[in-house]
This record gives sequence, structure tokens and C-alpha cells, in this order.
Amino acid sequence: MKKLLLMFTMLFSLSSCATDLEFRLIKKHNGVDPQLQTYVHEFKALSQGKVDEDDLNRFSMGFKKYSAGSSIAGTCHYGVNEVDINIEWWNSYKTASERLELVFHELGHCILKRGHTEKPTHKGFLAWMERLGFKIGIFTDKGYIHDGCPASFMHPYTISDTCINRHFHYYINELFNNLEENNYVMSRASEHTYFKPKEVCKEPEIINHTEEWTKKDIRTLKIVKRRCIEMYGSCLKVLIKKAPLTYNAICE
Repeated sequence: MKKLLLMFTMLFSLSSCATDLEFRLIKKHNGVDPQLQTYVHEFKALSQGKVDEDDLNRFSMGFKKYSAGSSIAGTCHYGVNEVDINIEWWNSYKTASERLELVFHELGHCILKRGHTEKPTHKGFLAWMERLGFKIGIFTDKGYIHDGCPASFMHPYTISDTCINRHFHYYINELFNNLEENNYVMSRASEHTYFKPKEVCKEPEIINHTEEWTKKDIRTLKIVKRRCIEMYGSCLKVLIKKAPLTYNAICE
């Protein structure tokens, strides 16, 4: 019974990722925020050579204030290799383990190019039990370890402090040794590009906070439309122009 309760608890935990596929054309953070540097260095060290300095030199990460009541803890922007961390989530009495899991999760997206895998944790009978859990609706989106803890740092919901401490070495091994089958950007682009060709995409909503629209904006719009399809197999939903040379794009 305890295991079942723990499984249901994990299903309704706080989401770690944005639901919209959003990418930026220009970075908003200057390098990595000092509060996050320790976690990034730990990520590199624990990768045992799978992440090098060049990967991190092209990467930036900082804090962002999300809208009130947002359940998003962090967002990876693939287009510019940048991560936002929800400042309110970070400051809401989170433990060092929970903070590390969030940073590692977003780095798993942005640096390792991993998505939310649904691969079972076990083989044989336990794997069958996990699949049954998915089929009857006990589990959603991700595999679970036999004690009800999520099977990966790449679970789409945040993981409890108890589970992180109990399975830390397993989580690290799983994170850095399942790269080939979880390449998010390239596999999704190659699999889905042709299911939504440009011809069937509706015109996106354009939100212009500058009260001007130039030829450069038109070129940017065309680039963004193409990148939504190439990177996500999706159509451009919204393009926001906030200031000169600053755009946000959300793919459907």
C-alpha cells in the first residue's frame, strides 16, 4: 500500500519542464548564474568525460520570474542552448538534492539532448509490471523503480528528496548512459518533419511590443517558421517581438 501511495504522489508532483515548445533567437542570460555554477560543475564532473568544457562554454543558465502560480520549474531553450530556472521555485525551501535534480534535468535536455524517456527500469516480470502500470493508468509519461520512485532524472516531474538520496548513483548512471536512444532534437526532427509540412501550418500570432515591423523581422519570421519544423516537427504558434533584435517563439 505504501508503494502505491508513493506512486500516486509522484504522479502529481510539480512539473519540471515547460509544456510549450519554446525557443529563443537571442540569449537572455550572460553565462551561468553564480548560484548555479556549482551544480553545473558537478554535472560535468559526474559525466566522466561525456561533457566537456566546450559544451558548457556555449551554454547559459539563469533565473527567471514565471507567471504567478506557474507549475514550471525550468525551461530549456534549444535554439540558443540556454536554461531558465524559476526563481520562486528555487527559493521555496528546496533542498540541495532537489535543486541539483532540476539543474541536471534541464542540462539533460540542453547539453545531452535527452527527452522524457518511457523506457522501463527493469527486465522480465518487473518490466511487465511497469508496462501494466502505464496501461491501466497508474503510471503516466515515465517508468518507475520498483519502490515507486521515478526511474530517471529525465522524468517530466520533479523527484522527491527521498528518492534522489535513495537512488542517486543509479540516476547518475542512467542520465549519462542512455544518450543514444534519447536524442531529443535530432530524432524528433527527423521523425516528424514531414508530418506537418509548411503548407498546412496556419499563420502564427504575432505580438509586437515595439510598434514597428521591418524587413529584418520578416526574415526572422521565416527563419523561425523553418526552425519550428526542423527542430520540433511543429508549426510556429506565436512570435513575440519584445524589443529591437529580441524575439521569443513558441511552436505548437
